Amino acid sequence: MATTASYSLEDIVSAAPKGNFFFQLYVHKDRPVTESLLRRVWATGIRTIMVTIDAPVPGKREADERVRTAQVISMPMTGTTARDDKSGSGLTRTTGGFIDSSLTWKDVSWMKKIWKGKLMLKGIQCVEDAKIAAKMGIDGIILR
Repeated sequence: MATTASYSLEDIVSAAPKGNFFFQLYVHKDRPVTESLLRRVWATGIRTIMVTIDAPVPGKREADERVRTAQVISMPMTGTTARDDKSGSGLTRTTGGFIDSSLTWKDVSWMKKIWKGKLMLKGIQCVEDAKIAAKMGIDGIILR
């Protein structure tokens, strides 16, 4: 499950079969919001987060722009909303409104301090970054 899910974290976990989950985290520009979300994730019993580091800005998702909706779209875990306008439904804009585009290795160190479970990185782009992640004790990486 991800920060950008259409249902709340608690609703998804309670409706899903019991098992091991991970949470895909898009780091919020406002660090206390990220910390609060991580506390919620931990409270549900999830012990692994996968931090998305390869999406500092949303891409141009033309299919999302063509989607029309008569209602406001919201992301329960971030509080972001979008509505239909001349550019489409705004699905991409709900994500782009909160993701921190200035994420650095210092932020990864910060997350390791506040998250006591496993921490993985999604979107490593080069060997040098993989080596840094290994030195930092990251539990896993997903190459993109």
